[in-house]
Amino acid sequence: MSNVCCCRFAALLLLCGLWCWPIALVQGQRVSELQCQRYIAMNTEESAGGPLSLDPEVVVFRRTNCSTSIDLIVNGEEAIVGEFPHQALLGVPMENGSSNQWDFYCGGSLISEWFILTAAHCKSPTIVRLGEHDLREPTYDEEDIEVLGYYKHPKYTNLKSYYDISLVQLARQVEFNQMIRPACLWTSDPFNMSNVVATGFGRTEHGNQHGSPVLMKAVLNVMDQMKCRRKFTGYLKLTEGIKAEQMCVGSKEGRKDTCYGDSGGPIQVATDVNTCAYYIVGITSYGGVCGIGTSESVYTKVASYLDWIEQTVWPYEYLESREDQTTEKDTTLFDSSRIYFPDS
Repeated sequence: MSNVCCCRFAALLLLCGLWCWPIALVQGQRVSELQCQRYIAMNTEESAGGPLSLDPEVVVFRRTNCSTSIDLIVNGEEAIVGEFPHQALLGVPMENGSSNQWDFYCGGSLISEWFILTAAHCKSPTIVRLGEHDLREPTYDEEDIEVLGYYKHPKYTNLKSYYDISLVQLARQVEFNQMIRPACLWTSDPFNMSNVVATGFGRTEHGNQHGSPVLMKAVLNVMDQMKCRRKFTGYLKLTEGIKAEQMCVGSKEGRKDTCYGDSGGPIQVATDVNTCAYYIVGITSYGGVCGIGTSESVYTKVASYLDWIEQTVWPYEYLESREDQTTEKDTTLFDSSRIYFPDS
């Protein structure tokens, strides 16, 4: 078994009193779950202390360097700065604009050092912006990264809203920090929670032609699948109804919804605020009129596409995990040379 430590220099850890966490792929574990463990470990610092005595009892302190405040988009509220560090914006050059002016038309989620998860109906971007909170006020937190590749699910067609999932490959590796950090992928199906959090820079009300200048969040409800199928009966984009790879999410109280410009963005949950980990459950895909009544929208279920995501984002580890299942080994080596650890 190889140990992957969440630090760059072991000597520095000894000076600081921080510990490395061993991470290895165990039998039956998905590659995306292993990556999630790594992300959580990178966000957590451990230090040891104890009384000055001959035989002190060592106490381990764990501290997370993040914010996952979910106190509770249409009738949502402004997110806290740094609250959703995986949130991404897809951009193309603005018509009649200068070389550094961008039209952000879709959202996405950072899921690794190299990849953004988004919807296939979002066109291929020129750049991806990370670390953004307020489009009106440039800061040193946001970062624009050029795009190297764009991969739609092979079964997606523009005529329908099925298989609405794609991956954007970045032209350079992302250096993680407090404002820019990947999210985990939700791996369980069926989804067993009643609420999710939607985030985005989309329009805040139907009829408004402009998106929100700040990142918004809204707590939404997972809706009954059969009721949702009845609502979308006859829609040209959903001629086969709502499939198992999709989920319906809306607001039972009404007037909370995702809207135009939120497409491709995440719906997510945080199962434990002490881990700093958000789990991407779905991708904003298709809806009716924004925020009218108890509005439901259709989302692509991430857990239904884990094989395709892992093959694209972590091909080496995915193949190794398949071999591991074939040979029935307990663990498999993880290529730590592919992990980048920032100095700070």
